[in-house]
Amino acid sequence: MIVLNHFQPDTLDTRDLVNRDSERGRLVEVFSSYFEDARANPSNVLSRRQEVVIGGKGVGKSLLGRCVVHQLREKFSGSAIFVEVDCRAVKTVRQFLQHFAQSLLDDIASYETGDPGESRKSVSPRLEAAQLFNVLVRSTTVKRRQLQSRILGFSALANFGVGRLVKAVEANLQIGVTAKREIAESLEIEVVVDDAQLFALAQELFADLRAAETQVFLFLDNLDEFRHRYDSKDTRTDTEAILSQVLGLTDGPVASLLCMRAYFHTGSFTRHRPSPISLQRLKVEENRKILQNRVARENEKVREALQTPGALQRLEELAKHATTPLALLHWVSELAISEEGIEGDLDAAKARYQRVYGGVFQSQLAALFKLFKERGLEAELPEEEILAAIGGNEKAFRAFTQKEVLLPVDFWDPSHYTLDPTIRWF
Repeated sequence: MIVLNHFQPDTLDTRDLVNRDSERGRLVEVFSSYFEDARANPSNVLSRRQEVVIGGKGVGKSLLGRCVVHQLREKFSGSAIFVEVDCRAVKTVRQFLQHFAQSLLDDIASYETGDPGESRKSVSPRLEAAQLFNVLVRSTTVKRRQLQSRILGFSALANFGVGRLVKAVEANLQIGVTAKREIAESLEIEVVVDDAQLFALAQELFADLRAAETQVFLFLDNLDEFRHRYDSKDTRTDTEAILSQVLGLTDGPVASLLCMRAYFHTGSFTRHRPSPISLQRLKVEENRKILQNRVARENEKVREALQTPGALQRLEELAKHATTPLALLHWVSELAISEEGIEGDLDAAKARYQRVYGGVFQSQLAALFKLFKERGLEAELPEEEILAAIGGNEKAFRAFTQKEVLLPVDFWDPSHYTLDPTIRWF
């Protein structure tokens, strides 16, 4: 067994980007132009810019997005706020809003204090506006008295009281902020803070920030994993409605980068979005470069273990068969921790994969692999043919789609499926 420290498939280190210079350069140039124009024309509060990156599972969309954000931060951290939400980490609309609000608050606080955790001697209106929004997204019902008291506790908010966010809070939640006076009975009434209100308030906050000559960059990653459910028309309709609501944030005066799998980009919520940048698979020599970069950062003991003739032969074999960086890293990691080691028997490792992905449907998984081996590991096969191959076992079919052993060719019209690139060959 070899303990690897730099082959975790879910890590996003900007040093690991390989051969995406063209896409990264284009995105950085587009957003840089937007920021420069916004800085020159701050009164144009409706100005916005959006780019979309699509590609297969594990092809490197998230890493590209992270590199773009990193480069833009270096250039515009003094005048722009960068908000990042990984939709893989959220399960509900409210959780999305909470992640969004916290990222916004952290970035503003980091810029203005040097560290989100440092004590502040003075508070700017935009920081307090972000704090106000963060309070709201963590409330479902709240008494007007408590909310008014919390808002008025922000020392700088009086100066920001003419802002659109505060006016919208007053109008939507029926509390007095700028007036500072309410009938006692009305202050005891509980108000509901719902998701629709919060999305509307976020738009007002964006407008306030833009008026304060602060640009906002919104990076929404893994949009397809927000709610990866497509088993019925109702669930797909529900998912599309939720995503349309979330993407309404990008219609405000913001720059936004959206990353999603290609099979997810066919929904109607993307019709009015810009033409996407489609990431293609990397070549064998680029897979080799990924391995070289990772191995170089391992400790001396690991580097020596991966430089034996047998290990080099195995790594070359994996580089030739991997269709995505994610698959490549999974395979190396799986072999490294096995009892047989990186040079061990592939059949034993493949058997472990079958146990993990098959669960109680071992025979059906074996039949599924046999079908794709005969038809082609990258084949796109109709549901009827797959069901026939696994003996009509619908429970097994659902298990394979839920575990993403099978991926839809079109999320919104799931009639054909393909194997997850991570397990196609391995």
